[in-house]
Amino acid sequence: MVACHEIEQAMLSGGSYRVVAQRCAVSRDAIVRHQRHLPAVLARAQEVKEVAHGDSLLAQLRDLTSEAQRLKAIAEEAGDYRAALAAVRELCRIVELMAKLSGELDSHSETKILNVTLDPETAQRISKTFLARHQSPVEIT
Repeated sequence: MVACHEIEQAMLSGGSYRVVAQRCAVSRDAIVRHQRHLPAVLARAQEVKEVAHGDSLLAQLRDLTSEAQRLKAIAEEAGDYRAALAAVRELCRIVELMAKLSGELDSHSETKILNVTLDPETAQRISKTFLARHQSPVEIT
């Protein structure tokens, strides 16, 4: 008995119903009936292909994560903190990308700007309070 996927392959390769029926040892009517189910089979195949592609992308992200961690360790061992920090930044970017892809992080962030006008005395009082709280050595007069 011929498997369905063999018939599907023969049909997708462009063979006529008659040729496919002869090659697969089934009736021409069976090929015509099978043709009706082919779009659903192709849709499932596309879904599988997309999942495989997604798995491939995740594997690439895992590889990049490992590589960034390896380079970070080498840089730290060598005392090259600038390179180590660059590796940390790349790891942060990878984590951010993975969070966006998984839906854990909203990629459509909003920035809201509020403009406030203050009189000079209020601005100086706010500045003094801020600097006092942050123990700044700068003195405002």
